[in-house]
Amino acid sequence: IFVVLISLLGLILAYKLPDVRSATVKQSRFIKRLVNTHRSAWEIMRHNRSVRLAAIVWSLGTASWVAVGSSFYVAYLDSLGYTADVIGMLATLRGGAITLAQFGFSSLAGIFGVILTTLSGVSIGGLALTLTPFLTKVSILALVGCIGHGADRLRNPGMFTIIGENVDQDDQPLAYALLNTSWALTLTLLPPLLGLIVEKSNLSVAFLIVGPFVSIASILLLFWYRRDQKNIQPHENLNPIVN
Repeated sequence: IFVVLISLLGLILAYKLPDVRSATVKQSRFIKRLVNTHRSAWEIMRHNRSVRLAAIVWSLGTASWVAVGSSFYVAYLDSLGYTADVIGMLATLRGGAITLAQFGFSSLAGIFGVILTTLSGVSIGGLALTLTPFLTKVSILALVGCIGHGADRLRNPGMFTIIGENVDQDDQPLAYALLNTSWALTLTLLPPLLGLIVEKSNLSVAFLIVGPFVSIASILLLFWYRRDQKNIQPHENLNPIVN
């Protein structure tokens, strides 16, 4: 809850508050700016499909290797009886895969495009989570975990690239605040909900709920984006994403 409140505060303060001398004027302008900021957030989400796409993809990525991968994944390894040093080694390997993936993003985006690279990465990450409950060998878990976690983190440079290329500079702070809010809401709400489900069933359910959902949603988002891109006339596409 605290994380959500901090993110909402960041959304409110995405625009600089006016610097005026009168306390009364400052308060009235603060309230006005607060209302305008929320209105602006709604408008940018409504009219800028790139921001909508970024917020959804950010939530999907947060649902997979952030909310599930950071807690349920470790719990799954522990349930297999692996020692702390083995679990730490697997986490270190995934960290290295994340670094390599983010450094390689520009090369992949140059070949496949920003959108396809980002959504494919999130989809592969979801697939890796889906496979996890069926894997028990350390070597296979390490391979799948590295591929899945690294692919998922392609969304980080992908989302910032999408925002940077398709949002006016004045609106970018608000767009980034919206991303942080979607991240905070997903991270706050999903783990407790999955925890309740797992408590009534078993640990594998968390992977089998989130993994397929993330993969399928990413594929559908790709078709949605490309369909809308075809429907936009050249003079209407003021902020195209180059693929």
